[in-house]
Amino acid sequence: MFRVLTAVVAIGLCGVFAGEVRADVKATNLKKDDWQNFLDTYIPMGYRITHFDVKVINGEPRYDLELAKRGGPPWVMRSGLTSAQFEDLSKELARKGYVIRRHRAYTVGGVLLNAVLYEKP
Repeated sequence: MFRVLTAVVAIGLCGVFAGEVRADVKATNLKKDDWQNFLDTYIPMGYRITHFDVKVINGEPRYDLELAKRGGPPWVMRSGLTSAQFEDLSKELARKGYVIRRHRAYTVGGVLLNAVLYEKP
């Protein structure tokens, strides 16, 4: 499912919170297709993004993700957005009540790109 040489995935149990055991999932160094497959696998099971980062290796974006199985407000995650796309999407989602929770800018091939997580408080 995920390329072993490309991604390191760790699943662990993180304590007991109000009687609930929370399983966290972490993946590092994911290529774009692997990142999407990872999200497509865990999001339907009730996981939410709690942290992400983007780095560029040999001209290719690589993603680090942390997810936790828990409830919360609606959210939207996008990556690979040009500055204009980022601005347009931010305005559109702000009209719907979303705010930026995490943003990362990175450069690929001389083009500034954005990855952003929005949440509706």
